[in-house]
Amino acid sequence: MLGKNIAIKVVHTVFFLLSFFSLAQNYEYPYIDEYNKLRLEDIDSAESFCNDLINKGTVQEKTFGLAGKAHVYAYKSDYGAADSLFRESKLKFKENNLNKHIELKANIHYLMALRYIETHEFEIAQNILNSALEFCFEKCSLVTNNKLRSNLGRIFAMSNNHKEALKLSYISLNEIKSVPNFLKDDVLKKEYLRELLNVANRHFIVFISDSVAQKTYLDSVKKYTTLSQKFSNKYNISDYDSYIHTYFGDIAFYKGNYKSAKEYYTRSLNIYREKKHKKKIEQVLFVIAECHYYLNEDKEATTIFLEQIESNVWAEYQLLSFEAQCYYYLFKIYEREGNLNTALAYSEKYSEKIEDFFNDKSASDLSVNDKMHMREREKESQNYIKNYSLQAKKKKAYQYLLLVLIISGFLFSIYFIRLKRAHKRNINNLNSRIEELQQGVLHKDRSVKTSSLTDTESLSLLKKIMDLEKEELYLKPNYTLNLLAKKLNTNSTYLSETVNKNLGMSFSTYTNKLRINNIVSKMQISKHLRNYTIEALAKEAGYKSVNSFNNNFKKLLKITPSQYLKEIRKKEN
Repeated sequence: MLGKNIAIKVVHTVFFLLSFFSLAQNYEYPYIDEYNKLRLEDIDSAESFCNDLINKGTVQEKTFGLAGKAHVYAYKSDYGAADSLFRESKLKFKENNLNKHIELKANIHYLMALRYIETHEFEIAQNILNSALEFCFEKCSLVTNNKLRSNLGRIFAMSNNHKEALKLSYISLNEIKSVPNFLKDDVLKKEYLRELLNVANRHFIVFISDSVAQKTYLDSVKKYTTLSQKFSNKYNISDYDSYIHTYFGDIAFYKGNYKSAKEYYTRSLNIYREKKHKKKIEQVLFVIAECHYYLNEDKEATTIFLEQIESNVWAEYQLLSFEAQCYYYLFKIYEREGNLNTALAYSEKYSEKIEDFFNDKSASDLSVNDKMHMREREKESQNYIKNYSLQAKKKKAYQYLLLVLIISGFLFSIYFIRLKRAHKRNINNLNSRIEELQQGVLHKDRSVKTSSLTDTESLSLLKKIMDLEKEELYLKPNYTLNLLAKKLNTNSTYLSETVNKNLGMSFSTYTNKLRINNIVSKMQISKHLRNYTIEALAKEAGYKSVNSFNNNFKKLLKITPSQYLKEIRKKEN
């Protein structure tokens, strides 16, 4: 027993020394820690610090100073200036043969990756981080390795590879916790807090990818955000307060508590304003405006959305989906207020912007769920434009009819006055004729199409249809309206009427949506399906015809099955 205890102590001592050596490597570069501290506290102070390094520092300090200043410019969304400084930093690194300074090289790579993450150029950022992790292996400090791995996880999360993102976060958390007395090291405590927040964020991304199927992930977001807040309060670490407030705001928002969400977002906004982080300020203002919208505070929401459109911030940050959504909410606000002409203008603008967004993005940049959500909003906008146009035509037709009626009445009146004395016998007939004409106009197109089903019957039948979805009968090639009607002990007319009335689509469209959603979900989960031929996938989805499968897949998702398979295999590799 004594020998065993001694062995354990030896192992712990060796591990501690290795960990200490790994952490101590950063002491050769204290300016890196100082810069990272300043950029979290005050970005302008970080820029001044970099200027001092460039003007007065050693070759290594000047090289890092250029990279740090480049990151400051990227933080302020001046990407042209950032890229120029990064090139200058790389050139100085090469000219002075600084390859032996692995820690310095890794931190410059880290800052460069952050710049490309800001503009969602994930492939470039991922290549930079993978390169850094490769040359950093067993040569860099634990903190540097963790920062590189953490941002690689961030890319995975933003690219819908949620499992890999969470996996990296858990690895980082465990590595930090395994360092003896890590709670006595301020740098490691901050790293630990940051990874707790990363785990919260990545659970949240999984949740919003499918808020119905993944709703339990929202509880995990709350769990890790609460742990982060307690850890932050206990060790007096305020660097990440803005993230903590934002995540609590997100939790409240998705639970429908918009008032509480707005309060959390406002706290976060104040911190970002102090730090002068322009992009984060606009993103938080956007979600505050969404809260105003759902709280029916239309004036406040309109003010924010209009200011963001007029300042063209979303084009600057390459976030065209936010710009499109500004137009969508303005369309809904003016529709709600009854200002239909203005609602039409914003609805048309939304359709235009969302198409620009899809043209700007590749299919692999978006999850299927995101595409369908955006397309649903686009469809809502298009229906409004169509209905508005139809109503406008009807209104114009009624105006012409009214004008014809007025002119006719006027002419009849003149005719009546001229012939009053001579044709008194025709007065009653003439009045009757005018009354009949008026009644004919007033009652035109007033017929109302009634449903053969009561609302209660329709909803009851709809529930049976939804319950039957679990049996996946729609995957059978012989699945038809009559087959389902027989299964539900009803007739095909009632069934078709229920689907059209409650789901706003034909039975055929409803069936195709079920089939395509089913096969897409299976392909995401089951790797072996990704090796199927298109013919096999069509059969798996319940289609007799490959052409029908291809057409319906593209109609719903705007990409063909072949393109989708290509993108999903690319992600896997």
